[in-house]
Amino acid sequence: MQEIQMVVPYRQNIGKSIIFYLLCILSFGLVYVVATWHYKIWAILRMSKCEIFAAEYFRIDSKDGTQVIVPSHHYMQKGLDYIGFNYRYQRFIYRQGRFEKIVFQLQDNKGAHQRDHLRSVEQLKDYQDLYGINSTEIPRKPILSILIDELMHPLFVVQLLQIFLWIYEEYTSYAIILLLTSIISMVDTLFEYRESYREIRLNSKLEHEVKIIRFGQKITIHSRELVPGDIILIEPFQVIACDCVLIEGTCIVQEQFLNGEQTPITKSNLPDDDQAFVQKDGNMLYMSTFCLRADENCLAFVVSTGFNTKKGELIREVMLTPDYSFDFYDDSMRYLKYLSIVAIVGYLIALPFKIYFLITYPFIEATDLITDILDLLAVCVPPTLPTTLQIGLSLALKRFKKKKIYCFNPNKINLAGVVSQVCFDKTGTLTEDEQRLYGVIEMNNQGQLNPLLKDFDNLNKIIRLVMACCNNIVNEEEIIYGDHLDLALFKNSSAKIFYRTVLLDGINYDIVKTFEFTQELQRICCIIHNQQNHNKYSLVKGSPEKVKQICENIPEDYTSVFKYYSHHGFKVIACAYKQLLQEDVIPTREYSESKLTFLCFLVLENRVKDNAEQVIQQLKSAKIDIILVTGDNVLTSMRVARQTRVVEENEQLVYGELAENNNELQIDWKDMEQQFKEIENQMHNDTRTLCAEILQQKLPNSISKFNFDAKSCENLDNNIAIVNDEAQEQLQRSATLAITGKLFTYLMDQAKNNKDYKYIDQLITKTKVYAKMRREHKAELINYLKTKKQIVFCGDGGADIQAMRTADVGISLTNTKLSLAAPFTSGQEDLSTVPIILIEGRGALTTSFQAFEYMTMCSLVQFLSCTILYFQYSYMTNSQFLILDLFVVLPLSILMTYTNNLTKLTTEIPQRSLVSVEVLSIILGQCFIQMTFQMLIYLILIYQDWYKDPVTLSHEEYGEAGFMQSFEATSLFLVTNFQYIMLSVSLSYDPRFKKPFYSNRPFTFYLILLVILELYLLMFTYRDDTEDDYLNLTFKVKGYEMPQSWLMFLLGMIILNSTLTHTYQIYGVPYVIIKMKNKL
Repeated sequence: MQEIQMVVPYRQNIGKSIIFYLLCILSFGLVYVVATWHYKIWAILRMSKCEIFAAEYFRIDSKDGTQVIVPSHHYMQKGLDYIGFNYRYQRFIYRQGRFEKIVFQLQDNKGAHQRDHLRSVEQLKDYQDLYGINSTEIPRKPILSILIDELMHPLFVVQLLQIFLWIYEEYTSYAIILLLTSIISMVDTLFEYRESYREIRLNSKLEHEVKIIRFGQKITIHSRELVPGDIILIEPFQVIACDCVLIEGTCIVQEQFLNGEQTPITKSNLPDDDQAFVQKDGNMLYMSTFCLRADENCLAFVVSTGFNTKKGELIREVMLTPDYSFDFYDDSMRYLKYLSIVAIVGYLIALPFKIYFLITYPFIEATDLITDILDLLAVCVPPTLPTTLQIGLSLALKRFKKKKIYCFNPNKINLAGVVSQVCFDKTGTLTEDEQRLYGVIEMNNQGQLNPLLKDFDNLNKIIRLVMACCNNIVNEEEIIYGDHLDLALFKNSSAKIFYRTVLLDGINYDIVKTFEFTQELQRICCIIHNQQNHNKYSLVKGSPEKVKQICENIPEDYTSVFKYYSHHGFKVIACAYKQLLQEDVIPTREYSESKLTFLCFLVLENRVKDNAEQVIQQLKSAKIDIILVTGDNVLTSMRVARQTRVVEENEQLVYGELAENNNELQIDWKDMEQQFKEIENQMHNDTRTLCAEILQQKLPNSISKFNFDAKSCENLDNNIAIVNDEAQEQLQRSATLAITGKLFTYLMDQAKNNKDYKYIDQLITKTKVYAKMRREHKAELINYLKTKKQIVFCGDGGADIQAMRTADVGISLTNTKLSLAAPFTSGQEDLSTVPIILIEGRGALTTSFQAFEYMTMCSLVQFLSCTILYFQYSYMTNSQFLILDLFVVLPLSILMTYTNNLTKLTTEIPQRSLVSVEVLSIILGQCFIQMTFQMLIYLILIYQDWYKDPVTLSHEEYGEAGFMQSFEATSLFLVTNFQYIMLSVSLSYDPRFKKPFYSNRPFTFYLILLVILELYLLMFTYRDDTEDDYLNLTFKVKGYEMPQSWLMFLLGMIILNSTLTHTYQIYGVPYVIIKMKNKL
């Protein structure tokens, strides 16, 4: 019910309905149209409020401001009749005094599935009625329904009224063109609607046959018929058709569609003990995940179906989540209101002149006063104005498609345009997916660490077993699936894997049990059985810090060695084992991971991507803050931050850890470089000369070597201290910080408890590296950062999915478009996707704003010329309007939007509001310039010696048609033509985000063509009369002549107008913005 604000019950009222339809007929459908705009009015006119259980309909008011009326439904559950409704792909029922979402709930413990599974046909029918069909397919909205919605839209109604007005005024040609344009717009809307949801509809549809156990029998049914309580058989190469919990056996799945990860995940059945039932990821199978392998007779209990599944929630999120970040539509409607007010004010100014002509000339009818105000409203209030704000999004989507960037939520494109901070995951994002085993550091029989070994054939056999068995690798049809790290280790173990058996050196080892890697434990454990001598072993690999806690024998230089390699950017994995007793059938995880013998460090190289540094520098040069957020070791993370220049070489990098001192939690701040010098010093004095051996190894080019001069090594005792408030402030002023997830959570909890965020605000401002961050830590960090800036999170799925969905803009670098892990998915796994999305976002915003400003200015320019002509009761002709609207404004407004974006990011961020200082300064300033020139031309014209007013020129000839033969109309027509042209050039100017207008060849060509034609009209169209002139231009009529010098004067004014228009756009607008910002 989080989306719903209010539910109001109604029932049909026949009397009200009869009156409603009579009103619709009498108002020619206007009452019906207005009622469809506001469902509250619809309900008041046709229905009566009632008790909930008597309701036939419910009016639902959502928290995003929308209203809808839905029919009521009755559902049976355990013999009881419940009333409810369907809303946004979910079902709600009224129970215990409130509406609640229908969710199947298991109770008590694992044994609940034995009580809650389907036991009768009646129960099955109740469940089918209650939970509905098992499908996440998005219903295809009927074409007729879409067309009716478009026809009933307020803006389309205004367009229809305009068409009727033009027909009434015999402006038939343009009315027909406007009608055709409206029809084309509707068809385009219909096409865009179907196209925008085509991809997600294809991905949402999942239907196939499944084998289930129902009423004690194995049967095959269609997946749409599944209901909670069914028990399904899980088989290899099966796509899971619902959310279910494993109750028998284990299986290995890929959750690529949900999180973009191709890594196989092992799912195990619920434990047999009587513990409370909890839906954990390790036991849950989710809809649309792919089963690679399953035990025989692997069973799962159906928990959720349809849109109640995890997949259904993701689809609903994409389909229904409104964009609260921009108020474009509301702002544009406000503009229409303000333009309406401007039109009325302009009419009132001209009204005294209208009344004068009405009294003076008897052939002028009073109805002209009404049509004139309607004309001004039609000219000044373009109903297509709000739709121009979608132009940028449409163009961006087309560009994304060409670059293989998939966008499931177009609203996020605009948000990408105002991003000021980007968060990167490390592994698979800044670094390559593939990892290479660089070397192994074994512990010898004397309990000391050997030099780094790179000859893996001579490795201790038990180490190779850890490398081969401690993983989730799957071999299906000679194709090996697995995590990149696991694959790198398995490849160097010289082993082969067949289902749950590993062949190494001619001996088969059964993998009896695998305890999965978790973010809390940061290790994986497996139990293996030697088929030859029947020995059992517990094998463990994981983070050095966690493995150290469960080992009995730890070398003295354990910490310094793994920190050394971590600091150099290597990933270090610790391995340990113990032999199990024969009577230990399947030991617990706690027992299997206790009193272990440390074996070795596995040192893996995870190279930074070739373009990582370039992309980071491109973002930083645009003044976009960059931070690294990863689950990896803090030293490795800091090293990668240095390599990619997230942290520059000249920055002092200090990292903080949460430490316990006298049973009190405190923060230890350590200087990264000084800390490493201590490690170097320890290794330099080591009798085994491990340090020298390391230096002899050929390190990758990306890894810089340190000077091992003993004189440079310093004791760090004085550099590691608990920092008090005063020291903390000094530290933050002088250093860049790195913190761990544990410390971040601790600080956040302290801030929430004390309701004081000053300290953490200061800390986060200086922090660029967040290490050992669990997925919930990442999401919490992003949530906090969002309160300060617009955030991008870029990851590769898996542990990043929560953060990517939490961020304003989530970008998933995965090689599949069939993923709902984030709003944006890069099909090429390329980091350059990030700046591309930001560039397109900025371009989309800029393009939409430019189109909006141009259409607004065109309406105002035409309004100004019409109002001025009203002073003399003169008009432009229909043919002149047709030329202006159809051949000048329309093509220019379309072509100007195709100017390409810049190929690099700049330091500026576009405006995100239509009522911003920038937009208002453009519209008001340009309006003033164009109005000034129109008024100057009019005032200068009427004081010319040769000037004759429209009454003298045309009233005897044109009579009721008005005074269309006028020097004013001709002059203003010629000038406004150029104003439309120069405005299209000036308003398309924005060197911060767009290329120059002349780079847009179609636009430039059409500009040149128009200028040539307009100059021809101005300088060479000179006739004795206008009777045969389609444009009705008045140069000579009845012996009165507009001299050639006046046309030259107009040309000079046009040049001056163009110069001022463009000068104001380039220099005036920035000046106004700076002045206004200084005042604010």
